[in-house]
Amino acid sequence: MPERIVVSFRGVAAAEGAVTGAPPSPAAFMSGSGDAPRPVSLSGAATYLNQALSFKQRAEALGATLCSWGAQTFSFALGPDELEEAVSLAIQAADDPGVLPAHRFAVGIAQGEMTPAGEWGRQAVLSWGQPLLAAVALAFIGAPGEVLVDPALPAARSGELLLSRLRRGRQDGRPVRGLRLDTRQPFRRIAAEAVGKLRVPLLVGASPALDLLALPAGTVGILRAGRGMGGTRALTELAQRTAPGRALLIAPQGASREPLGALRRALSRASVATPPLPRRLEEALSHLVAGEGADLWTTAELLEAWITPESADGVPPGLILVDDASEVDPWSLGAIAAAIGRRRAARAIARLDTSEALPPALASAPVGTRRSLDPLSASEAEDLTRALFGGAITASAARRWARLGRGTPLGVREAVCDGLELGALRWVDDVAVPRSHAAGRRDAHRRTGMRHAHDPTHAAGAAGAAGAANAAGAANAAGAANAAGAANAASAASAASAASAAGAAGAAGAAGAANAASAASARGPVRATDGAPVSAAPRSARDTDPSVTSVAAHAWLVRRLCRLGAAPHATLTALALLGGEAPDRAVTELATAMAGSEARIASVERILTEGCWVTRPEARWLTLTSRTLRDVILDAIPHADRDRWHAATARAIRRHGGPLALADAAWHAAQAHEGRAASELANRAASAASRALLETAEAELLAFAADQEATGEGVPLEDDTDTGTSPPTYRMPPLAIAELLDTPSSSTFTPPSVAYRARQDTLPEGQLPSSTRPRALTAPPIPPAPPTLTRVESAEDTGPPTSPFAVNLPELDPLATTTRSPVMSPVTLGDQLAELARDALVHGKLDGIDAVLTELRRLGTHTDLVDRVSAIVALGRGAKGDALRQLRTAAEAEQPPAKKARALLAYAVALATAGRTAPSLLTALSALACAREASDARGEVACARFLDHLYTASGHGDAASTWSDVATGAALRRAD
Repeated sequence: MPERIVVSFRGVAAAEGAVTGAPPSPAAFMSGSGDAPRPVSLSGAATYLNQALSFKQRAEALGATLCSWGAQTFSFALGPDELEEAVSLAIQAADDPGVLPAHRFAVGIAQGEMTPAGEWGRQAVLSWGQPLLAAVALAFIGAPGEVLVDPALPAARSGELLLSRLRRGRQDGRPVRGLRLDTRQPFRRIAAEAVGKLRVPLLVGASPALDLLALPAGTVGILRAGRGMGGTRALTELAQRTAPGRALLIAPQGASREPLGALRRALSRASVATPPLPRRLEEALSHLVAGEGADLWTTAELLEAWITPESADGVPPGLILVDDASEVDPWSLGAIAAAIGRRRAARAIARLDTSEALPPALASAPVGTRRSLDPLSASEAEDLTRALFGGAITASAARRWARLGRGTPLGVREAVCDGLELGALRWVDDVAVPRSHAAGRRDAHRRTGMRHAHDPTHAAGAAGAAGAANAAGAANAAGAANAAGAANAASAASAASAASAAGAAGAAGAAGAANAASAASARGPVRATDGAPVSAAPRSARDTDPSVTSVAAHAWLVRRLCRLGAAPHATLTALALLGGEAPDRAVTELATAMAGSEARIASVERILTEGCWVTRPEARWLTLTSRTLRDVILDAIPHADRDRWHAATARAIRRHGGPLALADAAWHAAQAHEGRAASELANRAASAASRALLETAEAELLAFAADQEATGEGVPLEDDTDTGTSPPTYRMPPLAIAELLDTPSSSTFTPPSVAYRARQDTLPEGQLPSSTRPRALTAPPIPPAPPTLTRVESAEDTGPPTSPFAVNLPELDPLATTTRSPVMSPVTLGDQLAELARDALVHGKLDGIDAVLTELRRLGTHTDLVDRVSAIVALGRGAKGDALRQLRTAAEAEQPPAKKARALLAYAVALATAGRTAPSLLTALSALACAREASDARGEVACARFLDHLYTASGHGDAASTWSDVATGAALRRAD
């Protein structure tokens, strides 16, 4: 027997003066009693027959077939996939403008299997079945112009239809109930589209935050605002009002495990507004945006230059705005604190929760102004509600929905979105009005309480009634409009008993079983509900507990999320796991891996954007509209699926993130209980942190990797290749540093250490000065030899590294027993220092150098040599950041070309030793240019030999040969 959707129409009697069959009063519906039907004159009104024939033509035009005809009712049947046609036909009859309201049809809709009884022409197939009984019964209890839907209709259970009040009555002595269809917005998707009409309002209730615009330079201001209180919106407003000064908005990125991740994303988002920067800082910015990182000192300098350019005369100091500062990675916060303390003194504002302390990484900065955002007053909440509609909302609707937000801007917005989606608040002639006098009078938080636990009809009207007809439906997506309460035990038990009783009634053959759950639910008290929120909020929220105000927005979001389809829900889950802001390709890959192709962004973007779930801060990027929404989505992931989601997220980050983003991937792998994979990812991230001179990040990642390896969980990664965007790092062997010292160097060449991995990048020829560009830079790289040394396992071990060239040297140090040298002259001490430095760097022995450095500092001689060797010794002992800062300061100082060449070359070698090949190359070329400007043949030889070593170790043999020829030529000129 085919399944059909049956639409039944009940009209007034065919003859003048006949009974109308009008339903009794609402009070009579409860008891089944009421006055007898009254004769009504049809004078001046269209006759029943004319109306019926008119609708028969409309039905045939829509493809419907006549299945029943009676004195007061007639019915049409459509296919199960023709819901829109069935609803359209019903609404045409209920809202026919050519018929007086009292004479319009009452309509009932049901669905089920029908048995054909015979054909009567092409457009009539007389049939009989339970759907016909149900639809006719609903038409009889409905008022003229009303469309009632069987709660068992699949579209009612799924929430596809927008339904409101529950209508109860009796037909032939049997209880009948139906859900009233919203004839203005029958489909929920149409109502949901109304959410997209909301506007971004002006700032309301955040005037204290604007005081932070006067924050003194060189300080950090604190803005305290709970979740949903408008803190993010206030920071956005502050950024706009900083003009013509510059502002940078920083928010947590990913799982906040990626070193400098928050700064990376902020600078990437603001790349179109990047000011002119020195070449060195441009390079640091490119490394940072690529996810390769940079040392904190350089990052702080970059922030200072970005926020307060030197050329910006008369422009107010820049402003760094940090949202959810307690969740931002500490390295980003450390760079911000360092930028605040620099000479051009940037300013920063950190948004914190009401009880959070300033993160330790920011605690070193002096604190300036402090401000807090309080809950909205009743008038402010109404102003915000009106602003969301651009003023196009009735005063009563603005008051009702303003109260539902419980004093939080986010709560107000989400309550408005919920009302629009449910049809409780709808557009009529471009003005938002409540659907009924009860709409908007009850909130989501109270709706989930025990107040309605006894009532199986309590679940957003239509959805709750559908749950009463089906025990499982009490917790399904349709019923989940009552965020959590629809699934409580009392409601589920009532739903089960209702379904059981209805099944018994159906077995007995009762015609009233067309509405499956009516038999049991009719026994309890009925509370009419129109799908609007349930419980009034306080008139003023100024004294409301912040924890209560945050619950309001959370409850509305839970309620809305439960109504969202599976595919868009999966897309939101993917975005939330990626941190709430991610590129389209990563979100699509993760969502489709977990939920299939229907979760592609291209398929669900309209639903998500029009529903105010996501925004697009830039092309091909998605962002959740609030951090509260992210928390709600993550909490909603079923526990049984969390491991799968985290494992898939780790894979997505590996493929789409930078080298340092592997720290986030490692964390997700650990959450998925894949300890071995997490360990490998953390080790790779530690290597990237080491290349960026982020020692604390490296130490933390190594410790995390060791902990995960100890768990022994999971399996290793599928491949053993580095998925980051940066190739393996080449670290310059210390042998080349001998050329920096003021003594002749050995002419013998020692191959680079196999303890250093060759960097496989191709150095760009276009970046080299034409006068010093080698003949070829495109030779195929030489595969690096396998490493023979292991990584230092403990971050506490600060001793000198063991050199691969180490030999057994005498332990006796002739200078270790004294800090003065009455025998040696300063010149001899300088020569001794050069020899000790060379031996120490080549053989890995640093003993004795400190004593010579101390003596030379006391004598005040060889200051340049002392500074360079001190920095190089610090580099050898692992203090890479301090060493590079010291050498760079010397290289940038004003000095004669010959000394400038030595300082630049020292800095270049240090950069290579730290694994930063490209900047090392450019710095060495600058040193060579200075040496040639000073006609310093010795300096030219040193620079050329260093470049020879650099290219050889990088696998560029042809280029290395070119620089070897340059060094030989310079040595010959020097000999002449």
